[in-house]
Amino acid sequence: MGTADASIIWKASLAGTENKTDIIEIPKEQNIIKVIPIGTLTFSENKDMAKKFVDFVTSDEGKAVFEKYGFTSYPNATIERVK
Repeated sequence: MGTADASIIWKASLAGTENKTDIIEIPKEQNIIKVIPIGTLTFSENKDMAKKFVDFVTSDEGKAVFEKYGFTSYPNATIERVK
C-alpha cells in the first residue's frame, strides 16, 4: 500500500502482495502461534445454527477454507509449539 516501511502481520494478510513485498519470516523459535478460539454464546437466540457454524469451521471442509486464504489450521502437524 506504500504507507509503511515495515510491518509485522499475519501471513494471510500478504495474499496477492508476494511480488511487491519483501517477506522476512520470523524464525519458528521466536514466533508465537496465534490460536483463534470459536464457540457459541450462552444467550444465542439461534443455538442450532450457531452449533452448525462451529461444526463447519472446525471440520476438514471449514479448515480448508481458512487454509485457502493463507491461514494455518490447528492442530497442524507442521506447527511446533514454542515453549
